[in-house]
Amino acid sequence: MTSKAKTFLIISIVWFLMAAVVWFGLGYLFLSYYNDPQYQFDQGSRNLFSTVEYIFITFGIIAFVFMVLAVAAVYGPFKQDRYDAAYNRGLLVGGVGLFFGLGAGIMLIVAAKKYLKNHPKYMATLPVPTPICERCGQPVQFDKEVGGWYCPTCKIHLTKGVPKPQAPPKPVLPPTMPPKPVYAPPQQTYPPQGAPPKPMGPPPQGYPPQQGMAPKPMGPPPQGYPPQGYQPQPKPMGPPPQGYPPQPGMAPPPKPMGPPPQGYPPQPLPPNVRVLACSRCGKTFQWTVTDPNQRMAKCPWCNNELMMQ
Repeated sequence: MTSKAKTFLIISIVWFLMAAVVWFGLGYLFLSYYNDPQYQFDQGSRNLFSTVEYIFITFGIIAFVFMVLAVAAVYGPFKQDRYDAAYNRGLLVGGVGLFFGLGAGIMLIVAAKKYLKNHPKYMATLPVPTPICERCGQPVQFDKEVGGWYCPTCKIHLTKGVPKPQAPPKPVLPPTMPPKPVYAPPQQTYPPQGAPPKPMGPPPQGYPPQQGMAPKPMGPPPQGYPPQGYQPQPKPMGPPPQGYPPQPGMAPPPKPMGPPPQGYPPQPLPPNVRVLACSRCGKTFQWTVTDPNQRMAKCPWCNNELMMQ
């Protein structure tokens, strides 16, 4: 069966090749008619010959393509014992290429239907057939617990097999008691654990109170001592001495100093201090620049905002 299927496949491949040669030969024939001098001035005949020539050449190319498909898609899986793929592709290539191969597809269809379909290796790839219920005609299912076929439509068992053997249950043994010691250890008398201790009485006069006893209340503190539990609040500090920088959270910063006395040279201003004149009230004030990107200043007398240059 394998050798006969191989023979039919090889014949179909050679047949496709011969069909391609025939189509190309017909195309070449009409090409010669197209170049014939007697049709040199007959444009209608030349156009007809050119059209038929292109059609035959196209058919030859398609026949050659089907020859390649027969080799790669049908004969290749057949050599690899993939009979299911060779069967399906043989029917497809043979049916579609029946015209372009000039009947070469018949060999593929015969090889697939007669030899590949009945081959034992192809039969092994098919699913296991399922029985059909004789009452309703519907397929039945296999019940693994009972081991037989069950019809879900009629809800009856067609066949009952032997259930799977189960392991015998393990015997339940009585609990074993621990053996008694041969020599019992001597029993020692200890006081009961966790017994509350007896309350102790007050200590003799002159001894300090023991732990767990409430101390006696103390009287008021002597004169001049602060009461118990009193925490004095810190007194507010005044402004720092002259010449010291102000501390944060204490006294307010000192007021700006006026002009130096007469006869003293003027002190140079720091680089971050600007002298500005208000455009609303006309007063002059000093403004400390804390941010190099700052461009606005505010007059301390009239709260007018100015643009610094």
